[in-house]
Amino acid sequence: MQHVADIAEVIDEHPDWLALLGASASDPESDYGWIEPGEIVAWSPAGEPISRVRQFLEKPSPLTAHACLQKGWLWNTFVLVAKASLLIDIGSRFLPEVHEPLSQIPFDDGPAAADALREAYRFFPKASFSRCVLQFCPAGLVVSRLPMVSWSDWGTPERVVKSLRKAGVLPRWFGESDLVGQSGAAASRRERGR
Repeated sequence: MQHVADIAEVIDEHPDWLALLGASASDPESDYGWIEPGEIVAWSPAGEPISRVRQFLEKPSPLTAHACLQKGWLWNTFVLVAKASLLIDIGSRFLPEVHEPLSQIPFDDGPAAADALREAYRFFPKASFSRCVLQFCPAGLVVSRLPMVSWSDWGTPERVVKSLRKAGVLPRWFGESDLVGQSGAAASRRERGR
């Protein structure tokens, strides 16, 4: 959290920057977003470099993910530090079909605003912020490497178990059959959905 607070201080000085926090990669994960840091443009209060984003790839092929790992690219944690006004501006430029309905909603706690918000969300097109915004590396997109922490996107049961096992906190009662059952059920649900 101190790292996030440090980056927020930098954003106060550079309100036109959108800062991503990048994690050091340990595996060639093709289900993650990858960030190629470019030139260093600033330093955090703790002395950590902040770099321009040279390139951003969302869910690359396994071969490309392996190349990203070898080149020292970072994983996208999807932790963003930015001014709200910048995020609104980015939304209007890159996701106008989402921004426009939201901009019509009054900012109050009344039932009309809640109804309008529900209605807007109901008709939003499916959009990936990573693919629609970050892959275009908008001006001001920067990255700061997280300090030495273990990080994993817990998007699958396997990743949760791998992280818990690595940390040495996997419950004794857990058996591999628990994971197989969950993965099999999820695969079965995906197959039925096709």
